Amino acid sequence: MHTCYIIVFRLTSSLRDYADFARTRLQDYEAMQVHDPRSEEEKMAAADLDQSVSLNLDTQRSLEHLEKPQGKKEHYANYGQTMAGVLKYTFEVQSNLL
Repeated sequence: MHTCYIIVFRLTSSLRDYADFARTRLQDYEAMQVHDPRSEEEKMAAADLDQSVSLNLDTQRSLEHLEKPQGKKEHYANYGQTMAGVLKYTFEVQSNLL
């Protein structure tokens, strides 16, 4: 009977030790994670800002092609690219508003 209590005590002690080890490991893992202090609303606003800035940069790059002196062929090709960029930007803005 005495041996049975010793075995149960050892199993209980080992299980408690393992639970402590697992809890410590999980706490260490959580401490190493990057925590963003911003609220969800701030994160969404930042994502919208990033998207609008990238769209504006694309439009600006397209417009820069028009400022360079070019031959007729290159001019029409760049005009088409610029108009495609403007239409894409307009479509994306309208999609975001809906």
